[in-house]
Amino acid sequence: MAKNGLELGNRVEIFSKKYRTLNDLLLNPKEVLGTCKFIKNEGAQFVNIDLETGEGDYDGVEVLVYSEGQEDVIFLKVTEQSEEEINALNFGYQEVVDFDTLLIAYHGMRKADRNQVEPNKHRFVFVVDKLKKVGGSQTKQEQKQEQKQEQKQEHKG
Repeated sequence: MAKNGLELGNRVEIFSKKYRTLNDLLLNPKEVLGTCKFIKNEGAQFVNIDLETGEGDYDGVEVLVYSEGQEDVIFLKVTEQSEEEINALNFGYQEVVDFDTLLIAYHGMRKADRNQVEPNKHRFVFVVDKLKKVGGSQTKQEQKQEQKQEQKQEHKG
């Protein structure tokens, strides 16, 4: 069958789902979101949950933010921080959040799912590695690690 339409990028698997990445099509992916302001940590997300045991596949931590670029509330899927690590940053409501890596991906939905979700919602996924405060604020744990490294270097020198 002939393939028509846009080439939406390579497929990448993030936790238990496959997505098409759009970063190669964008000059600056961070501009798509603009400034992001913290609203709420939704916590660790699980998919394919077994109803008998209550266990499922880990799917990252979702954080609800207001994106000035999208002029809407969106979810950021955080891959390399736990719910507790994000809570330790003590983000206040509407406090600006920052991140180094942003992957914008497209997730196709089955026909059955399309009727249950608002049109064009939850089809694009915004994946970040770690959240951080603007201004370089660090958690106590990160500060302790840096102090230990500095002490080791002083002892060596």
